[in-house]
Amino acid sequence: MGRLSIGKRNRIHSLIQEGFPSRFIASREKVAQSTIIRIKQKVEATGS
Repeated sequence: MGRLSIGKRNRIHSLIQEGFPSRFIASREKVAQSTIIRIKQKVEATGS
């Protein structure tokens, strides 16, 4: 599967910052939960 668009990545980042669960974000944005977890780990490690 291809890369996430900038817009989708920004929406996911916003939802993570708002505290939504990974499963909810994955369902809403139609991506794998593992993708959300990977992005969440990067956000926690780098703060961005």
